[in-house]
Amino acid sequence: MQEYKIESYSLYQTLDKNIPITDLTIKEKNQLKSDVSTFQEPQKIAFIRLIIEYSRINDNNVNIKKIPYSTEIATDNFEFDVDNFPIKLRWILLKFCNVCSQENENKNKV
Repeated sequence: MQEYKIESYSLYQTLDKNIPITDLTIKEKNQLKSDVSTFQEPQKIAFIRLIIEYSRINDNNVNIKKIPYSTEIATDNFEFDVDNFPIKLRWILLKFCNVCSQENENKNKV
């Protein structure tokens, strides 16, 4: 079994600012799922690292053997339920998706 160890993940620290206390809307949850379905491998890895880092900091999970919050990864598949994530993590992941979407838009303009 693979063990996921992360000392500190600076992307998490960057996105973990000005987080609302309210939950995402249904539209935002759907956007999150939709955006992730278009991710390339590096974006998927960053998304997973954000989940792990959240768990490491907030759940005191130092040695993670399984990706938290019922997140599953297969060779070509990435499964998660937004509602399994804590609200703060949902916002962090949505912010990440927005950054990725913006980056993709900028690439398409060039």
